[in-house]
Amino acid sequence: MIIGIDNGVSGSITIMSNDGTVLDYFPTPTKKTLKPTKKVQWITVVLYDELYSRLKKHVEHESSVKCYMERAFINYKMFNATMSSVMAYIITVLVLEQLHISYEVVDSKDWQKHMLPEGILGKKELKEAAKCVANRLFPSVRIKRADLADSLLIAEYYRRKNTGMV
Repeated sequence: MIIGIDNGVSGSITIMSNDGTVLDYFPTPTKKTLKPTKKVQWITVVLYDELYSRLKKHVEHESSVKCYMERAFINYKMFNATMSSVMAYIITVLVLEQLHISYEVVDSKDWQKHMLPEGILGKKELKEAAKCVANRLFPSVRIKRADLADSLLIAEYYRRKNTGMV
């Protein structure tokens, strides 16, 4: 079994069998909460319990599970986005370790160069291309939001790589 995780509060998670069947696919479970600041500000955080129970039901009877998770976004000029990404990463790692799921942190460029066409310009076009490819490869999943396609392509790329198809 392979788990693909597009890290972050606007990411998604795909659980796939070794034959390419999508067993589960869902947006990262999150909630909005107040930041611990004097001024009213909101932050989105990953729901540990919901992520834990969703993954547990798939992996508790599996002997071989490997997870591939995108590296946390780090850009010192974008402090809030960086903090959100790092917090999501930490919570996700805690869930994976609690469930004894082997994981590897990967760069998006690794899977994108094999799964997406060349010549894509900009983040918006990249997300739309990922959505298009994911819907073509997995029509039963029916992705509507472009920012939720990456985990499917991450899981599929590493499934292909592990079986010698890449």
